[in-house]
Amino acid sequence: MSDMWPPPNDPAQPDRAGQPPYSQGPDAPQGRPVYPQQELLPQEVKPGRSRLPLVIGLVVVFALIAGGVVTWLLLRNTGEDTRAQYCSALRTLTNNGDVTSAIGSADASTAEVLQQVLDTAPTAVKPDWQTLRDLGNTASTSPDNVDISSALKAYSAYQSIARDARDNCNLTINLPGL
Repeated sequence: MSDMWPPPNDPAQPDRAGQPPYSQGPDAPQGRPVYPQQELLPQEVKPGRSRLPLVIGLVVVFALIAGGVVTWLLLRNTGEDTRAQYCSALRTLTNNGDVTSAIGSADASTAEVLQQVLDTAPTAVKPDWQTLRDLGNTASTSPDNVDISSALKAYSAYQSIARDARDNCNLTINLPGL
């Protein structure tokens, strides 16, 4: 131990960092060690960042999103560009709203008029027409596969088509009762 200078446990000698030993110091409570304080070099203080570019970027993003939504709403294809043709074909198909007489007088040209109605149907009623078409195909190929739930779906589609015709084509389609 005589080779080491200063002795490792000598409280009178400073340790290697130039700090007093842990147990010394004016703030040392009795029986508790005081940990050495580190003196940091002054660091470069960076000025606060401006959030203006972030705010401007968010405003631009929101403006682009809003512009995209407005453009989509204005330019979306709702099928309304063929509404006049659809209404005319629907009048012919339903015999001006009298479905019962239209069914009774159906012939080969009725299929052509039905196809024209299907082709020109607006987006609002196109799925309803598809439901009716699917039920008609199922009933013609395998009538045993038509159940009450598919009949109720078809009736609901028929009601939706009649409502659309009343609201947009000024055509009242009489719904036959069940």
